[in-house]
This record gives sequence, C-alpha cells and structure tokens, in this order.
Amino acid sequence: MAKRGGIFQAFRNLFRFAIWALAGVLAAAIWFNWQSGEDVAAVVPEVVLPEVEADVEPVTEEVAAVEEAAKDAVTPVTEAVEEIAEEAEEAVTQATEAVEAQEETVAETVEAVEEAVVSVEEGVVEAAEGTVADVASAVEDAASKTLTTDPTTITIPGTDTTFTLINAFRRDNGAIEVTTQQTTGGSGATLWLVTCAPLAVGTIATGPSAGELSARVEDPEMTEIPLSDPRAMIAGTACGVMR
Repeated sequence: MAKRGGIFQAFRNLFRFAIWALAGVLAAAIWFNWQSGEDVAAVVPEVVLPEVEADVEPVTEEVAAVEEAAKDAVTPVTEAVEEIAEEAEEAVTQATEAVEAQEETVAETVEAVEEAVVSVEEGVVEAAEGTVADVASAVEDAASKTLTTDPTTITIPGTDTTFTLINAFRRDNGAIEVTTQQTTGGSGATLWLVTCAPLAVGTIATGPSAGELSARVEDPEMTEIPLSDPRAMIAGTACGVMR
C-alpha cells in the first residue's frame, strides 16, 4: 500500500510541475511580446475565397522560440510520466503474480497437511485395532491352554509358580472379580478385579487365605499389563472362564 501511495504522489508532483512550466512559458511569451514593442493584431481578411491566404501576419521569431522552449520543457515531463506509468504497471503485474504464487503454495501446503493427518489417523486406528485383536487372541490362547490342563490351576510359564482359581464372577459393568490362592512359589490369597479389553488388573483384597482377606477396595486402581506379566495368565484365565 505504501508503494502505491508513492507512485501516485509522483504523478501528482509531475502534473503540478507541468502546469507551472506551461504557466512560465506563457508568461515568458507575453514578456517577450511586450519588450519587442510589436502588437500582434488579428487581421480579418475579406471574405473572398480566392484571397484567403493573403493577409495572415507571420509569427515572430520570439514566439517561435517560446513555443520551441515549451515543447522542450513538456517533452521530458511527458516521457517521465510514461516511464513511471510503465514501471507502475510492471510492478502491479509482478505483485499480482507473487500473490497468485503464494496462494497456490498455501493451497498445496494445506492439502499436504490434510493428507498427512488422514494418513496418521488411519495408521493409528489400524494399529489400535491390531493391538486389541492381538491381546484378545493371546488371552484366549492362554486361557484355553490353562483350562485344557486344569481349569482350577494357573501355571506361570518359565517359573515354578502356580495359583489355584477359587472363584470368579462378573460385575454388571463387565469387570470380573477372581480369587486366587498361590500354591507354589509363594503363599497367600488375592481377590483381583480384571478387565479383558484392555487387559488390566487391580487388587481388591489380600490375605493369608481366601477366607481371611482384608477389607475390600471396591474400585481399585487398574493397571494395564503386557502378556509377559505373570498376572496376564491370571487375567487371561478369568476372561476365559467368564467368556
């Protein structure tokens, strides 16, 4: 906006300069006429068509010089105005092309960002669905293997630790309460709260035996567990039993 104001200000200044130059030329012409002492009188010829060319007085040398000077003064102004107009037009064209290029770049960037967001969202959804499916399959496999050997005995692979599944029931919200008694590798009983998807466990109560459990915690803190966690076998068995 500042550049446009500068160009139009230059136009106004040049126009004012041309007016003052013409006024100066006119004043000089009047002064030269007065100094020469000659009066330029208009002679009205007789209205006789064959003799129209006869009575026109020649232009004095001073007037001719003034006219030539006026032409010389106006010509540079005209050329300067034309040059400025050409530069202004070129600047406007370049600015328009720059704006169009910038708009095209912004549109391409927005399109690329939208495509990237869609791609990421699709990848996250697919990964989440795959993880849930893998966990559910692993839980079902673990539960089926455990129940095949002994439905009431839970063996932790790679260790000598075993648990006995004493009881299990499902809450109205879908969570499962399961009581286990450790038979080898330790001792004690635990009342667990289990969710199957996601696979998570929380401790409701503990004690030396199932009949000597501590006070219940109705809403224990739930911890999501990987399949490598020993508690995953307990949770998997509970989910298989209550399926």
